[in-house]
Amino acid sequence: MRKIGCLLIAICMIIGLLYIPQSTVHADGIKLSGSLTEDTVIQGDAEISGSLDLAGYSLTIQGNVDIYGNVMLAGGQLTVEGDVNHSAKNIVIGNGSVDISGNYIQAKLSDEGAYSFNIGENEYKAAATDAALVMDDARGRMNVSGAIVLSNSNSSVGNVDGSNILTAGIISISGDFLTVDTGTDSNFIPRGNHVVEFAGTGAQAITIPGEKNGFNGIIINNDNFVLDDSFRYERLLDVNSDTPSIDDVNRGHIVIGFNSKDSSCSEEGNIVYYRCVDCGKYFSNQDATEEITKEDTIVQKKEHTWGEPVIIEEATTKTAGVKRYTCTVCGETKDEAIARLSSPKLYYSTHVQSFGWQDEVYDGELSGTVGQSKRLEGIIIRMEDQPYEGNISYRTHIQGIGWQDWKEDGNLSGTSGENRRLEAIQIKLTGAMAEHYDIYYRVQAQSYGWLDWAKNGEYSGTAGYAKRLEAIQIVLLDKGDSLDKARLNGKAEITSATKVTAGKTYISKEPSVRYHTHVQSIGWQDYVMNGVMSGTSGQAKRLEAIEMNLMDRPYDGGIRYKTHIQGIGWQDWKEDGEMSGTSGQAKRLEAISIELTGDMADYYDVYYRVHAQSYGWLNWTRNGGYAGTSGLSKRLEGIQVVLVKKGSTPPGVSYQGITSVQTRAYIQN
Repeated sequence: MRKIGCLLIAICMIIGLLYIPQSTVHADGIKLSGSLTEDTVIQGDAEISGSLDLAGYSLTIQGNVDIYGNVMLAGGQLTVEGDVNHSAKNIVIGNGSVDISGNYIQAKLSDEGAYSFNIGENEYKAAATDAALVMDDARGRMNVSGAIVLSNSNSSVGNVDGSNILTAGIISISGDFLTVDTGTDSNFIPRGNHVVEFAGTGAQAITIPGEKNGFNGIIINNDNFVLDDSFRYERLLDVNSDTPSIDDVNRGHIVIGFNSKDSSCSEEGNIVYYRCVDCGKYFSNQDATEEITKEDTIVQKKEHTWGEPVIIEEATTKTAGVKRYTCTVCGETKDEAIARLSSPKLYYSTHVQSFGWQDEVYDGELSGTVGQSKRLEGIIIRMEDQPYEGNISYRTHIQGIGWQDWKEDGNLSGTSGENRRLEAIQIKLTGAMAEHYDIYYRVQAQSYGWLDWAKNGEYSGTAGYAKRLEAIQIVLLDKGDSLDKARLNGKAEITSATKVTAGKTYISKEPSVRYHTHVQSIGWQDYVMNGVMSGTSGQAKRLEAIEMNLMDRPYDGGIRYKTHIQGIGWQDWKEDGEMSGTSGQAKRLEAISIELTGDMADYYDVYYRVHAQSYGWLNWTRNGGYAGTSGLSKRLEGIQVVLVKKGSTPPGVSYQGITSVQTRAYIQN
């Protein structure tokens, strides 16, 4: 019997009679018409092709539904868990309710529709319909979780001007509200006390073309919903109210209500206010009794929250810079100028023989004397208004003392009251100042006159000639700027009678290396220089110690050396005249290493070779290389040491009558 009942149900549905003796129909694509006799669930899509009367019962469709016939709720409940495509006839809600989980689209969808509309990322093509939505009972409610599209343009079903009849009840929508222009301007004319509620959580698009279209009343239950002057409606009901009063319409002014909006740092906000659609006046209350101005409705922008500035363009002494701030809230930026940097000022003063300290000068002016044979004995250099971190550093070569330690901004370099001449000078910048500026300087030296310009720590003056400095010029320039020699010549006493040595910034004697050795049974020999042999040849006598130093050093630095000693091994470094080796212990030297220090190592190489027991004269090595033997118990008997200027020809295999018989400088066991 149960199978026969199911068969009869199917037959009835095919012929358009709906008789459902159970609350659930397991069907998809079913066509519905007739009247419900109990609550019904359709598990899938459905089609309403004829007249369907819910007769106060509930109909649940768990899919999409296409509606071509009249649907009358008569107090019933229609629930659609998908989309509703309403393309013909009327849906009369009355005192019933409709819940739609998807979109409600009032159109005939096709590939080549007369108009198009967008829902989310999807575009739809549709043609005009004779469908209409009828809500004329205050108890009626339609809840749509998706979008509503109203596009009626045909009055054949008896509705006024081809429009949806919306005179009472509430439509609650969580998506977009779209009315499509299909050639008529009256597809949505709310009348009476009908209300549209916006209940989404994000932005909701509203499109209502046509002069006759507009909202009758609005409830806003969406904190992100924004009203603007383009919306036409008679009243704004209580925000976030589920049971709004619809009798508060002021008949003197027809007002548009605007919800409050918080201001931000990027845009103004507004208070809740009302504007009359007839006269355009603004009011603070819905009854339109408290008039205000439009300016009164505005909530001013908030202050930006500026982050830390970013340097877009560095300021220099010639141009201003730019720093940019970015608002951490809205991302807006603003630029501010960075003031042009102050130009640094360089001052210097010299202590002159018999005159004492001269007044400070600056910017390339001469300090000292010309043509009076007066020595410079000391100098002080200082800077003011440095735009960058860093300072000035300088040192002098002093008669009888040599190169003094570096002095900083404003400290004396040289002597005062000791009658010692300055013979040379170095000046340099430190820190970031050295990255942005060049320091140029030149001196007048006894017998040579004005030397050429040195810069950034180069040597200026003489070495090894006992010549005094008599005058100096110093100038500070932006990095890369060319030196205006013509301008600076005018700041020194350079005349046709003044001697000038062009092209040379530093004049020095060639330095010499001086050394002597302690020889077995002989003792300390006399000093020799520049490649002359020290020790013995053909006497089988061991070297036991050595001392050496530099003569006429044109640059800062010295010489150091260490020896490998019988029974002891490598001794620590000794330098500038100290003894390396032993005395009175009868211990042979077996190997040696020699190197230059300081600036001398930048300008010169030191070459050396030794005579080793059983092997004879070994080959030359240089700059810290090992010379001699290791692990063979062989004595050193003689040594030659010579200085060679960088880039010059080194000593050959045969040098000063001695020829190397080995190609190696160091022989190990």
